[in-house]
Amino acid sequence: MTVIRKANMKELWQLMLLGLRYPRFVFPTLNATKKALSISQQYYGRAHSKNGPANAFRHAIWNYLIAQYCYKKSRKMGKVLRWTKRITDWHEKLFPNPESDRFMDLHNNAFGRRFFEKSPELPKTELITKLQEAASNAVQIHDTRQDFNVKESMVYLKKAEL
Repeated sequence: MTVIRKANMKELWQLMLLGLRYPRFVFPTLNATKKALSISQQYYGRAHSKNGPANAFRHAIWNYLIAQYCYKKSRKMGKVLRWTKRITDWHEKLFPNPESDRFMDLHNNAFGRRFFEKSPELPKTELITKLQEAASNAVQIHDTRQDFNVKESMVYLKKAEL
């Protein structure tokens, strides 16, 4: 609900059009978002809101769960991945961050979608374990203008203080 309150009319219109285009995905997306936040809080506490590996985990699991929950509704991988990208890109646009934060968030969102595409039906405990491992091996970035060879890794900006 906080997201909706912060949106202007143009952004709300875009969200409504997205929802009309993919109506079966609206409630699974909301449920996946709540679950991703709950899991991130459970395993990382407040650290998931900082720019460290816990935040990378949160973005990856958020995208994975949206795709997984929506996949259960349609079983159309391409459609699910397009929806997941569009809705999470919309979210990132609604809450603009500095360039480096945005790069990190978009990169980790894409990591979660690629992970889903490779393993769409992982049980929750296995998913959490694998994404925690990926987060613990995340690559720290300092300058988004550099050419990073990190497509297969999560990225973070700095270690979060606990």
